[in-house]
This record gives sequence, C-alpha cells and structure tokens, in this order.
Amino acid sequence: MQRGQKWQGECLRQADETSEYNGEQQQRHQIQIAKKMKIQPIARNSLKSQQAFTIAEVVMGSAVMGVMLVGLFGGMTSGWAFTQLAREDLRATQIMVEKMEEVRLYSWSQIQGSNGYIIPPSFTTSYYPPGLGTSSGFNYTGQLSILPADLGGASYSNAMCLVRVNLQWQSGRVPHSRAMSTYVGSNGIQNYVYN
Repeated sequence: MQRGQKWQGECLRQADETSEYNGEQQQRHQIQIAKKMKIQPIARNSLKSQQAFTIAEVVMGSAVMGVMLVGLFGGMTSGWAFTQLAREDLRATQIMVEKMEEVRLYSWSQIQGSNGYIIPPSFTTSYYPPGLGTSSGFNYTGQLSILPADLGGASYSNAMCLVRVNLQWQSGRVPHSRAMSTYVGSNGIQNYVYN
C-alpha cells in the first residue's frame, strides 16, 4: 500500500512542477510578444483616474451629436419638401396636358368661335381628382388662351392658332406657376387620319 501512495505522490509532484514550468514559459512568451509589439502595461492606479469623462468632453460630444441631428432632420425635411414639389409639378403637368387634349377634340370652327361656341377661358381644378377621397387638397387655377399664330408671315399662318395653358397654385406660402403651349392647325389630326 505504501508503494502505491509513494508512486501517486511522485506523479502529483511532477504534475505540479510541469504546470509551474508551463506557466512560467507562457508568461515569458507573452512578455516577449508585448516587447515586440511595444505594448506598455497599464498600471492599476492609472485606471482609477480615467473612469469618467470630463465635463468638457461631454459638452463637446453633445455639441457634435446636436449638429449631426440638426443636419439629419434638415436633410429629411428638405427631401420631403422636394418630393411634395415634384408631386405638385406632376399634377400641374397632368392638368395642362388634359386641357391640351380637350383642345384637340374641338373642331376648327369651335376653336375660332365662328359657330358661337366659346371655350371657357379659365378653370379651377383640385390637387386630388374627384373620387380620390373626401379632401380635394389645394386648387389649381388656370387660363386657356387661343391666340393667332405669329409665324413670321408664313402663308399658312391664318390656318394656325397658338394655344397656351397657364396654371397657378399656392403651396404653403409659396406661389407656383407653370405654362404649356402648342399650335393647332385648321387641317388638324382628324383630316390627316380620316381623309
């Protein structure tokens, strides 16, 4: 029995020496790596003095965050404003094209007013077309003018007219206006298609 205990004690003693040797060797290896990388160990006492930010650091950090937030919200606001303006411009273009298409449906005598027909010179249309909800939004006001074509003395100038649509609207406090014009001939598209 003593022999087994002696052998067991010898094994434990060798294991302790091996682990001490491995621990020392590992520590030396870490010190060598730290020297190569030029890492300086931080003393525990110096950590206590760096546990919090100073007031100046907090104020500067808050100022930087404030400037970033103001820039972010300013960018978002201007993006929404540009999107709204693009929607209003698109709707204005739709209204002007609609009026031009109406003129295409008139005969030459209706455009000239020779048969007693008068094309309404002014109109009002809402931002939202009828049937798209309870609110109509703001209104577009427009004028449709049919003028003689100034073609510099061309022989066919009496057979043509200049049609101009002007549109105005107010978005917030800013007034906007757009215009579109085209020429209409006495031998319009119907004569070319059907003759």
